[in-house]
Amino acid sequence: MLAAALLVGGFLLYITLSDYKPKEVTELSISNQTGAILEQGKRFTVTTINIGYAGLDSEQDFFMDGGEHSRASSKKQTEANLASIASFMNSSLSSFYLLQEVDVQSSRSYMINQAEFFSKALKDYSSSFAYNYKVPWVPVPLFEPMAKYIAAC
Repeated sequence: MLAAALLVGGFLLYITLSDYKPKEVTELSISNQTGAILEQGKRFTVTTINIGYAGLDSEQDFFMDGGEHSRASSKKQTEANLASIASFMNSSLSSFYLLQEVDVQSSRSYMINQAEFFSKALKDYSSSFAYNYKVPWVPVPLFEPMAKYIAAC
């Protein structure tokens, strides 16, 4: 009984101490600087996309939407979803894309570095990445936890 309590207590302590708390101001680096500059008075477009870690396609049964699962259905499907999202972005030619739920090293998206994927898929764009969530373990839902979860917003 004591061993179980110590194990649970140790786990909760580990989760608490490893919780990511970003600085109020975070300096970001810019990859693939294209040199593009906005001209005063010239119109530009901004597209925001919550990619849902490329795992929330029409066949997904996500627990936060009343379903049962917390991860993408498969690595192959996640890669197909990423390719579709990138294809949309390349064809719509927005001036800026702001992406949410881009995973870097998360169990829920089969450890695919999605930030790197988009950086390579959108070669005509500069990119920057910032964490908004970075924890070693998300214990929900109880029987299919998200596990390691690192994402950007």
